[in-house]
Amino acid sequence: MIRFSKLFFGFTVFVLLLWLLGLYVVSAALSFAQHFIMTGVSQKLSYSLRGRLAAKVHRLPMSYFDRVTYGDVDPLGQSLNQSLSQVVSSLATAVGVAVMMLSISWQMTLAALLILPLSGILMGLVVRKSQKYFVGQQRYMGELNGQVE
Repeated sequence: MIRFSKLFFGFTVFVLLLWLLGLYVVSAALSFAQHFIMTGVSQKLSYSLRGRLAAKVHRLPMSYFDRVTYGDVDPLGQSLNQSLSQVVSSLATAVGVAVMMLSISWQMTLAALLILPLSGILMGLVVRKSQKYFVGQQRYMGELNGQVE
C-alpha cells in the first residue's frame, strides 16, 4: 500500500510538471505571436505616418525649416508597439484574473470590484499631475530628434 501511494505521488508530480512545461511552451508561443503581430501593426502605422509627414514636409517652404525643427516618427512607432502589447496583455490578464476570482469567491470578487472606482480616481489624480511632465519630455525628445537629423 505504501509503495503504491509513493508511486502514485511520483506519477502525479510528473504529470503536473509536464502540464507546467506545456503551459510555458504555449505561453511563450502566444507571447511571440503577440509581439510579432503588434510589431507589424506598429510598423505599418509608422510607415503610413512617415509617408504622410514627408508629403507635408515637402510642401513647406525652405524658410520654414530655418526656424522650426521636425522629428521622426520612429519613437512614436516604438511607443505604439510597446503600448499595444501591454494593453492586449493587460486585458487578457484582467479577464483571466476575473474568471479565477469568480471561481474562488464571488463575495471577495464583489469587494474587490467595489474598490476599483476609488483606485481609478486616485490613478486619475496622479496621471493629471504627471501629464505635464510627460508632455514636456516628449516635446524635448522631438526637438532633440529634429536636431540630430
